[in-house]
Amino acid sequence: MMTELNNLQQDLIQSNGRLQITPDDATILAGKRLMTDLKKSDNVHHSVAAKSLKSKIDEIEHLASLPQKEAELSKINAENEERCRMLEEHAEGVNRFAFHNS
Repeated sequence: MMTELNNLQQDLIQSNGRLQITPDDATILAGKRLMTDLKKSDNVHHSVAAKSLKSKIDEIEHLASLPQKEAELSKINAENEERCRMLEEHAEGVNRFAFHNS
């Protein structure tokens, strides 16, 4: 399972945001099922393996979310740039008004 998860992670990294991982991805679901089964065991080694699986799945899900987060940040950045432009225009108008009235 770790091999499949590592391969999925590498594919995700190499795709540079072009590979989309859905919440119902077969590898992720299989990893989560295995993690749940391992957690049910009282075996310490199974508990450690479950934590390792969870960590790997969390990493993959984080990587998969980055393109969406980047798009959201780009939108916010564009909105902020527009606000800055409007504030600069307003400040120029205030300065012209103050200069003419002095």
